[in-house]
Parts: sequence; structure tokens; C-alpha cells
Amino acid sequence: EEIELEMPELISTPIPDLIVSEMVLAEYPIPLNTEAELHVNLENVGIAYVEEIEVAYYLDEISSGSFLAVEVAHFEEFSSEQTVFLSMNELGDHTIVAVIDPYDSITEISEDNNDLTVEIEIVSIDSLAADAKSQTDTLKDETTNLLGCRGKMIIRHLNFIDRKLTAAENYFDAGKTAK
Repeated sequence: EEIELEMPELISTPIPDLIVSEMVLAEYPIPLNTEAELHVNLENVGIAYVEEIEVAYYLDEISSGSFLAVEVAHFEEFSSEQTVFLSMNELGDHTIVAVIDPYDSITEISEDNNDLTVEIEIVSIDSLAADAKSQTDTLKDETTNLLGCRGKMIIRHLNFIDRKLTAAENYFDAGKTAK
């Protein structure tokens, strides 16, 4: 039985191959109506230098998702790092999709590796405050159980933090109703 092997096409001129290699959120979950800080690493794994290229960001998906921004990435040698700030106004579980060379302006070795997706959660400020209070209460109980009298001193500090959280929440709520 004869097996046919298909030979890859040889590249006669050096061309780049651009990829989004990593995306990391500075904060997770993301509070509603804030800007998400996203650290993005881009690479050129091809054999020709690219000085700069556009990177587009979408909420959820490229075809039917919400367009968020286009940023220009400047390459030093064969890599680029950028920090982008994207407005988040839709509660729930979503994704952010980064697409390098979104308009196919550069011929590349492969056009199939130009995007990367990261999962995100956008939550209300109220739910963040409720989670923080719940975690504080759990920590108070565990501290008392473990440390007895010394735990009570730590709990006083935790109560102080809890009061500060409540004050911040009240301040935020007052600002919402004033608008």
C-alpha cells in the first residue's frame, strides 16, 4: 500500500507570523462600568521583522460580538507587550478576543493563529462588596476558632476593615442616587 505525503509549500521570501501569545487581566472579576486592565503579549514567530501592527479587541466574539478597541502594537525585535484598558458595561460571563492584524494587512506564514480568547466575569459593585463581607465574616469565625483570645484582637481589626467597606459602599450608593 502506497502512502502519499503532501510536501509543504516552500517559502521563498521571509515573511512574518504574528500571534497573540498571552492575555492577563489585572483584576478579576471586573467591576461593572469600569475599565478592565489587560496585559497582552504579542509575538512574531516568522522570519521577517514587523515594526508595528494593529490589534483589535472584541467582547465575546469577532463576528457578532461588541467591538471594544483597536490599538497599535510596536514591536521590539520579535515581540511586543501592551497594556490596554477596555470599558466593561455588560454584566455576566463573557470573553475578550484579541486579534492581531485584524485587517490582514500583512501577509503571514499563517493567518489561522492571529487571535486569542480570555474568559472574564463582569460583576456589580454590590456583589463585590457582598463577597468581601462574606469573606471577612468567614475569616472572623475561623480566627476565633483557631486563636481564642488573640483571635478577638484580630477580629477587632477585621471589624475595622468591615466598617471601612460599609462606608465605601454607602459612599458609592450615595453617588449613584445623586446622579
